[in-house]
Amino acid sequence: MSPPSSRSEAGRLFVLDLSGGRVLSMNTDGSDKKVVAADCRLPDGIAVDTQAGHVYWTNMGVPSLNDGSIERADLDGKNRKTIVPEGGTFTPKQMQIERSTGKLYWCDREGMRVMRADRDGSNVETLVDTSQGDSRPGPDATRWCVGITVDRERGQIYWTQKGPDNAGQGRICRAGIDLPKGEDPARRSDVEVLFDGLPEPIDLELDLEHRVLYWTDRGDPPRGNTVNRVPIDAKRGQAAPEIVFTHLMEGIGVALDVAGDRMFLTDFGGSIYSAGLDGTEKRVLLYGQGNLTGIAYVAAYYLARGLDVVASDPAPNAEANLRKYVDEAWPDLTNIGLSQGASRDRLSFTTNMKEALSRADLAQENAPERPDFKMKLYAEMDDVTPVDSLLASSSSGITPTVIQSKCRHPERVVIGHPFNPPHIIPLVEVVGGSKTSSDAVQWAMEFYASIGKKPIHLRKELPGHVANRFQAALYREMLYLIEQGVLSVEDTDAAVSYGPGLRWGVMGQSLQWHLGGGAGGIKHFMDHLMDPLQGMMKALGTPNITPELKQTVVDGVLREASGRSVDQLAHDENRVLIGLLKLRGLDSKASAPATKSHQPSAS
Repeated sequence: MSPPSSRSEAGRLFVLDLSGGRVLSMNTDGSDKKVVAADCRLPDGIAVDTQAGHVYWTNMGVPSLNDGSIERADLDGKNRKTIVPEGGTFTPKQMQIERSTGKLYWCDREGMRVMRADRDGSNVETLVDTSQGDSRPGPDATRWCVGITVDRERGQIYWTQKGPDNAGQGRICRAGIDLPKGEDPARRSDVEVLFDGLPEPIDLELDLEHRVLYWTDRGDPPRGNTVNRVPIDAKRGQAAPEIVFTHLMEGIGVALDVAGDRMFLTDFGGSIYSAGLDGTEKRVLLYGQGNLTGIAYVAAYYLARGLDVVASDPAPNAEANLRKYVDEAWPDLTNIGLSQGASRDRLSFTTNMKEALSRADLAQENAPERPDFKMKLYAEMDDVTPVDSLLASSSSGITPTVIQSKCRHPERVVIGHPFNPPHIIPLVEVVGGSKTSSDAVQWAMEFYASIGKKPIHLRKELPGHVANRFQAALYREMLYLIEQGVLSVEDTDAAVSYGPGLRWGVMGQSLQWHLGGGAGGIKHFMDHLMDPLQGMMKALGTPNITPELKQTVVDGVLREASGRSVDQLAHDENRVLIGLLKLRGLDSKASAPATKSHQPSAS
């Protein structure tokens, strides 16, 4: 979960899940999480109008395509509609509602603008243009407008211009809420720079009761990864910003509950926090632990192959959780077969990523699935790892060209995506980016093969790689058959797992068709059976995935589970998978030595 912004309203938080493309709501203690809207295109800014019963959010889209938009829905997700269509704003970020005038205000990052519109999306106008003549999307990050807040009492707007990553060129600016008469957005005479030289300021909030401005900063410590505040009526230079919250994992969203003397925060690590307005009584409401499970399984498998592993994770209790996962996976790995020298004692842990990577031959990264986060992380990894080491991402959907885009040595960045459960399933999808060298791809293929994996080389980048796309294609038809009333949920699963699924565990579909062609093999199949199959392909359906269909699937799956817990189902699945692998002869007792001494580091 990567909620870049949150808002506390009527006893609930509304939060954005950037990587999942969802709008969520939950109680202010993190409980009763609900999905308000799904399938959003990189949602980033959110605002709630409880009086009208609406939630608004911005969709960043892809900056180079000029396809940003703004949507609105009822608080329960019904009556969803696009109010500012794609192209109406380049890359909309944080958003605010000024209730007395019924206006929406937002920043347009690559559009280099501060904008507003009526709550129905009409009358879109630009208030501030920071481009200085640059074409859109703007290449200069010092002109990117990100966070915004409104002082309705004084008739002013505040916004951030974040600057490049960790460059210390961030700004917070202020101007009147309306254009001065006779002026245009690019040449306003009333723009003030309140603070500059900030690491990387992001979202803003105003405590109008006490006249205090709060903001998050996602830059590097000590001033970054923080929440800051300052009195807004002090003259420039009279009041220095006060850091009230630290140790965020790239702080993004901030929302104030002034009446309750508390604030809520989100970061790019996928966590939600609460604290007093002065930063005391810090509490983690939800922690983004998806990355920890991946680290645990990667670490366990490498240990089972007799390698030294240095793991790094900044999460609270990460080491204890990691070792617990390794201990739980170890019986399965022992059953599969341990390599010579395999030992859990070869695992070391540090919260210092630089320390973990300084001697690594291979770094297997399992961080949250967020493009901006990965890009920045890999630039940092690139700076601290030996230049001849390999940087491999476990990303399930982000392409390597995106991940490597800020690296000084992008030629060594690859995708090494394992398939779940990764400590058991042999498949690893290896993908190089536009700047990845062929040597790096070959080394990755050889390394994964040497530790008992089955690597495949994707010659082109695709979102989701290939195995997940296979699953999506099959599940689309399964849902269509359920929606059309052809099969129950249970019978649909049975048709897969007791039919072709059993054969797929032995050989792939093309090889299966070779058998299906009889004595003439695949040639006979293509000549005589492919045309009827093509006709069937054209008749495949696309389901209308409604809340009712989702509930039908939920009810059917719960009937299938018959009271068995997720952990029990996973245990049963692992037992059968290990038996199948043994039958296939893929449980080699020891891996051949790799071409160099690998010391994987999970971070």
